[in-house]
Amino acid sequence: MVHTHSACACCGIEHLRDSLTLEGLCMPCAAAELAAERAARDIRRLADLRSLLLRGASPRKTIYLDTETTGLSPLGDELLEVAAIDDGEVVFHSLVKPTRLKEWPEAELIHGISPSDVQNAPTLGDLLPELAQVLLSAEALVVYNAPFDLAFLPEGLRNSIEPATLCAMEAFALHVGQWDERREAFRWHSLAAASSIAEHFWTGSQHRAVADAVATRAVWQWLQQQNARIAAKS
Repeated sequence: MVHTHSACACCGIEHLRDSLTLEGLCMPCAAAELAAERAARDIRRLADLRSLLLRGASPRKTIYLDTETTGLSPLGDELLEVAAIDDGEVVFHSLVKPTRLKEWPEAELIHGISPSDVQNAPTLGDLLPELAQVLLSAEALVVYNAPFDLAFLPEGLRNSIEPATLCAMEAFALHVGQWDERREAFRWHSLAAASSIAEHFWTGSQHRAVADAVATRAVWQWLQQQNARIAAKS
């Protein structure tokens, strides 16, 4: 006798085998399990967001950092521009002369920084003492896509500032809460998209260090405001 039915692994009710999921669940149980997973994930998301934003809440001294580079690989590419701002003004800004690369045509199309622009600029080694002093003074160092920017800094400085570093892109992804099944993480959004939602008005060119740092500050402060409103309602 051919058995065409099996019991659901959750509710125990008999169903056609072909209607069960690979985990042996019937459709109602599978839907309920998925809903429970999403609800639990959402609770964790909001908790992680609040924890991240709390680490950068005022009155802590916050510095916002942005860099422009010759490309996307920290192993082969180099810095071209670094900017750091606080909640009031620019506290560090400089073009950076690469020590190895002579041209970067693809990156130049994005940020517009040409080899001639940085020909007489100081090298990262020249800038390091002042830059390190600024970054190490931060109680909270906010960066949009922090792992990328920090990867272009010397290892010693990177290790020193990592404990204070907060990723605004991660915070924005947690706020939006769009789950990426392929990556099994919340979907990332560009700084342009995030700043648009935060209703930031750009006063400089996108993909330049100072303007991007200002936009990062706007997104971070907007996230803080949104979190405060949610907390006030709960």
